[in-house]
Amino acid sequence: MFSLVIVLSFSTQIIANEIKADIEPAITHQLEPLNIALPKSLSTQNKRTYNVLVNFWQQWALQLNIQPHFIELNYKKALLALANGDIDVIAIGQYEEQYKNKFYFSLPVIKEQGVLYQLKSNQNKVKATQTTSLAIHSPFYKKDIFTEQKAMQVTFSTELSNILAQQTSYDYIYSTHPNNFEKTKRYQDYQRVKKHFNPLLIRAVFAKNKRQQALAFNEGIRKFDNYSAEVRLSFHREGEEATFEMLLGHYLSQISIEQQEFLIDNPVVTYGIVGKGYPPYQIFADGVLTGLIGDKQALISKRIGITFEPVFFTSFDLVLAALKEQQIDFIPIISKTEQRSKDYAFTSTIGASQLAIISRHADKINSLNALANKRIAVIKGFLHSKIIKNKVPGAQLIYVDKPEDALQAINNNQVDAYIGDLSNTIYLANNLKLHALYFHMSKDFNTVSFISMATTQSNVILRDILDLGLSLINDEEAREIKNKWLKKTLVIQTDDHRYQALIDRGINIVVIVIITIVLYMFYRYRQQLIAVKYRQQIELALEEAKKARDEAEQSARAKTDFLARMSHEIRTPMNGVLGMAEAMSFTQLKPDQKELLDTLNSSAKSLMTLLNDILDFSKMDAGKLTLESTPTNLEELANAAMNNFRYKAESRGLQLIINVDETIKYNYLSDPTRLLQVLNNLISNSIKFTEHGFIQLTIKLAAQTVPKNDKWHDILFEIKDSGIGIAQEKTGTLFTPFVQAEQDTTRKFGGTGLGLSICKEIIDAMAGTISVSSIINVGSLFTIKVPLAPCKEQPKTALNMFKPTSLSEIQNDTLPPLKILLAEDNPVNRKVISGQLKQLGLPCDIAENGLIAYQMYQQADYDIILSDCHMPEMDGFTLANKISTERKSIKPWLIAITADALEGAIQSCLDAGFDDYLAKPCPISSLKEKLEIAAAALLITQPKGFKEESTLQQADLTSPAVRQKGNSINKNTGIETTPHLNREITLELTGEDIELTLEILEAYLTNNDDFNDLINAHQQSQLSKVKDIAHKIKSAIRYLGAEDLANIAETIEEHSPNEKSNQLNELIATLGKGLERLTEEVNHWCNEIRNKEEIK
Repeated sequence: MFSLVIVLSFSTQIIANEIKADIEPAITHQLEPLNIALPKSLSTQNKRTYNVLVNFWQQWALQLNIQPHFIELNYKKALLALANGDIDVIAIGQYEEQYKNKFYFSLPVIKEQGVLYQLKSNQNKVKATQTTSLAIHSPFYKKDIFTEQKAMQVTFSTELSNILAQQTSYDYIYSTHPNNFEKTKRYQDYQRVKKHFNPLLIRAVFAKNKRQQALAFNEGIRKFDNYSAEVRLSFHREGEEATFEMLLGHYLSQISIEQQEFLIDNPVVTYGIVGKGYPPYQIFADGVLTGLIGDKQALISKRIGITFEPVFFTSFDLVLAALKEQQIDFIPIISKTEQRSKDYAFTSTIGASQLAIISRHADKINSLNALANKRIAVIKGFLHSKIIKNKVPGAQLIYVDKPEDALQAINNNQVDAYIGDLSNTIYLANNLKLHALYFHMSKDFNTVSFISMATTQSNVILRDILDLGLSLINDEEAREIKNKWLKKTLVIQTDDHRYQALIDRGINIVVIVIITIVLYMFYRYRQQLIAVKYRQQIELALEEAKKARDEAEQSARAKTDFLARMSHEIRTPMNGVLGMAEAMSFTQLKPDQKELLDTLNSSAKSLMTLLNDILDFSKMDAGKLTLESTPTNLEELANAAMNNFRYKAESRGLQLIINVDETIKYNYLSDPTRLLQVLNNLISNSIKFTEHGFIQLTIKLAAQTVPKNDKWHDILFEIKDSGIGIAQEKTGTLFTPFVQAEQDTTRKFGGTGLGLSICKEIIDAMAGTISVSSIINVGSLFTIKVPLAPCKEQPKTALNMFKPTSLSEIQNDTLPPLKILLAEDNPVNRKVISGQLKQLGLPCDIAENGLIAYQMYQQADYDIILSDCHMPEMDGFTLANKISTERKSIKPWLIAITADALEGAIQSCLDAGFDDYLAKPCPISSLKEKLEIAAAALLITQPKGFKEESTLQQADLTSPAVRQKGNSINKNTGIETTPHLNREITLELTGEDIELTLEILEAYLTNNDDFNDLINAHQQSQLSKVKDIAHKIKSAIRYLGAEDLANIAETIEEHSPNEKSNQLNELIATLGKGLERLTEEVNHWCNEIRNKEEIK
């Protein structure tokens, strides 16, 4: 008891320190009284503990401007006084279902687990139910310590002396203070039988009119540091056995307000369980749930603070009915189906169930076809029972309540087979010693289903809490739980002492013993053969199960990877389509050509939007959604969202309205990119479904006033429109992936049905909520509520807003004067990037490697350094590291320019010290955007009177001779004859500057000895040098649009350290033939351009 008081005292001191500045030293106004009940026995038996407990509640009351009054009562009288309104709080109590609607119960603070002792004279009794008496020594009366207690005569006392004073000895004694009991003489008559039982969770109990105080108490508990509590608790109980487990410090420190409200109203939630569980997923014994899912429930309870209480049923169909009728709160293990999703709300997937066909050894049924006209045991309410009914015609279905009933029926020849979860049936067969069963994975139907937890559709807040708890279980914990329970299914217990030889005196007895031994050895030999055969069968079945489970998980990963990969693969040519459309828009077009180009642009951008949706969904489905936490200005966020659609809205005659509440005076920590994605999606939908009227975006605080010390503000985002509206019955499925409100929505308006689902995933990840209300032909209102932390920092980067894309706009939207250093070892790359900078009116100094660039940086004051990552002498990573370490401010701004397409390339650049990243090949608009960001960060502005002299010379690109595509040369299937030069990409990169294009082509022809260096390095087995040269070749030829050859060079770069020589020889030979072809094409284009210039 004193351990609890010590921890509570320290907890309150920490909380008080956090808000000390907001509390006046002297309170002059009348304080609200609070009557607090303390355990009566403390004041006389342990005065020190009593004083610490009083001090704890005085400090806590001081935070809330409350005047505490202390009343000494035993626990039962304290409950009566709390119900009658005579007191406000019971300092130390426990949850009881009968008081759920009368009191508020805090989060558990400490878990008590006592020790059970058995009278030694009763140790030969097989079952505890044969005993008659049990004495319980505990601060609280515990109704269910263990299962057999119901058959006993129970005596309870908070004082150990009262129990020991009895003349008669109890058959069992349960004590929460084992050290005290074991110091008494009576202990000599007892021995320990078990150590851990159904634990007692110690809480504070508040009156019904003290809801805010109860919420504040819970918030303080969540902020407590577990390390400090354990140190103090261990100091107090040094030398004593620990019967208390500290729960403080394990709880998630921040949850949403709705979740806090739910937990104060529902400190204990119920779940359905059949019999003693569904091993190895659920095993219920001595009042404690364990198992693969049971252990995960325990971790959820430990991290969130919610307590789970079982409700027992005789069959699973009764569990389903109980959830539907809200007699229980959730089901912890259930297979998700489309039909069930209509009635229940499912959590994320928590595991996979592998089905197997179980029969007798003699039958060996191994497929659904073999089950025809057989007697099959099925479980009431189980999913695979419906599968059997639909896929096995003529089968005689025999319904049983539990899987163990089905296995016993097979063993007794009452049924021929049973289809059930492999891990469950192996576990049960082992425990029931049913060694004559045969397990087999069916090849003619899908044997894997995924399991989740489920609540009712009206209780999604509990579903979200369960999902939050599951997300807090890390990979290592999940792996330990899986290994702990799934490996147990392989354990086969063999009774090695089933028989015992009887030895007696006399010759006749010796003869009998010898005969018995011979027979026994023969019997054991037979049993061992059966056991070995059974073990081999089990191992084979488990191997098949593991293989099937791995295949299922691999299939799920493959689906996600396929979506992501295909989205990226399709994105690459689509970027080419958009780039060419952009380049074409820079030329003189006829009206009908411009109309065709606008249609092309619109269609391509729509397709890119769909691809982005699929890519985002695949990331979320794989659990790879990550959120940033950066300062965000909500007003700028609103403007950015609306500006993205202003042209589209105005073209349709729609009014865009922005309302940002004046009470929002802070920036907030959030992920602005993801928030903007959600707003963009909702505003886009509103415009799509609104023919006339308005779209209004409102941002405001959920509460009218916010306390000064409140670290989180609930922010409301409301998107309202005057569109066609949504039918009430359709709103429930709006946030379901691939589902749209009407069947013809896709046909009329396009889209995948993923947008709102992605929005919900993002908002859920932010611990927020999203909802919709709508009236047909009036409009819709989407409401987002997100808890955000205010901050005083300013946003570091601007939000993505609409920017001009035409070449004239790029030229006219001038940049301030910037002193730029370009570090690039490849001549072609140097020519391209320096030419682009020239078009932007920005001259640059050039360094051929990182070492030269570093020396030039030391001698001159540069605003920006553009650097390749892979260079001789000193690479870009080393250069960025040295400069970022030495510079005294953010100047020079470091931008990486690299052709690396590997995952993590951006992060590697940022980790090295770069401030930004630009991928090769980069269009001039992307380069300009990065320079604008750098200029803004450096606070460089245009000087007065500054006029940029345009260095861009517009060439006549409409001539067929110049505009001829590189692939106009005769095609062939081989690499030697396939065209590689892509003129459109080169022209796009140079802004269609023919003079600059010719310089780049000539630079390539002048500096194309890299392939000879590659061959020499390979012949000398200098594999690291092979890698560097391949990277250099890849970077150069990508500026010529030779993507197929660049991919070959990239393969050589990635695999050269580990590639077999024959394979590497083939790749290098193929690359050489392609480069010869590319050189011919470059020469051909150079001649065309020179001839054109001569004609002019």
